[in-house]
Amino acid sequence: MTGVPARSAYGEGDFVLYRDPVRFLLGARDHTRIGRVWKSWPDAVEVFDLAPGKVHRVPLEYVRPIPVEYLMRDIDEAPLGAEHPELASVAVAWLQQQARLQTPPELESGGDPR
Repeated sequence: MTGVPARSAYGEGDFVLYRDPVRFLLGARDHTRIGRVWKSWPDAVEVFDLAPGKVHRVPLEYVRPIPVEYLMRDIDEAPLGAEHPELASVAVAWLQQQARLQTPPELESGGDPR
C-alpha cells in the first residue's frame, strides 16, 4: 500500500485507512485504523471504525483510500482449474455467475413453428 495518494473527496461506503496523529506521535497503539466512510465534507470525513464500531470525524489529511484492487487481489489473481484447490468455492461461484451474465440466454423452443 505504499504510495497511495490522498483524495480530496470520499464517497459513502469507501474503505479507508485513517490515522489519529496524536496517538501516532505519542507512540500509542492502534493509531492507524481501517474504516468505511460514513459521511463526507470538503475538509473531513466521518469514518465508521470496523473493529470497535465507533464513528470518528477525521481531517482528510489523515485518511487514505484502500484501493479495490488491493482488497480483491486474491480473487483477481487466483488460478483457475480443479488442480488449484486453494481457490475458494465462493470465488468459483462468483466467476460462474459472471460467465452466465455475459452469455446471452438461449431462446426456448416452444409453441408451434410459424
